[in-house]
Amino acid sequence: MAALYVVLFWNAIFPYDEEVHSRAKFAKDKSEIKATAIKQMQIEYIQEHH
Repeated sequence: MAALYVVLFWNAIFPYDEEVHSRAKFAKDKSEIKATAIKQMQIEYIQEHH
């Protein structure tokens, strides 16, 4: 029962904001794409120089 009160209290103080959530998801997706591109560039560099 105490957990329910904590969750309700937390949601009252920090309501869910769809815009913030979507921005965070976009940033995460963008960073994953960037990391994949960097890894691919490293692989290409190693193949060309070794």
